[in-house]
Amino acid sequence: MKDEKLKNSVHQYYESQELSNSRLNALLEMQELGDETSIANKVTNKNSEYWYYFRTPHFAAAAIFLCVISIFGLFISQGNNHNIELAIAKEIVLNHHKQLPPDLVTTNFVTLNKKMTKLDFSVKASTHLQLAGLDLYGARYCSIQGHIAAQLKYRDKQGNEITLYQTSANKMNKNIKTGEFNLENTQVFTWVEGDSFFGIARNVN
Repeated sequence: MKDEKLKNSVHQYYESQELSNSRLNALLEMQELGDETSIANKVTNKNSEYWYYFRTPHFAAAAIFLCVISIFGLFISQGNNHNIELAIAKEIVLNHHKQLPPDLVTTNFVTLNKKMTKLDFSVKASTHLQLAGLDLYGARYCSIQGHIAAQLKYRDKQGNEITLYQTSANKMNKNIKTGEFNLENTQVFTWVEGDSFFGIARNVN
């Protein structure tokens, strides 16, 4: 009898130590919630560290330094472009003053493209205002900054000689915007039109 009571007591004790399914699920949910809260806290702390870094004097100094470098690089780039434009304008003036006769006498652009086979581009009839009222009468080969070019010969209504230079747009001249120069009593206009670079020169009094 005593043994039977003892067994029942031991059995009831171990049953009381077991977790019910509902209790076990509740504990698991609490653990998952705790893990999520821990992760969220870590993320929040990490974000706080980032924002703290952005607010530090070191970050502000670095940002100012990068801004100054960018502006300085922009000025250098603009200065280089101006130097290239000026060098091209001087070369155009030099060729213009030579007043060499045309290799090909024609008023037709189709003929120019058929005959000037050394060119790596097609000679175009530009619609730029600087060419208004001018008459084409011939062309010859030349070069601009080491690149082969066509020197187109024009005359205005008064018989004055005007020379137009065309070459393919390349890494040296493709970023050049419309430019105007007055060098050695010669007016020079430069521009990029499509895939071609143009420069025109005329004498001024």
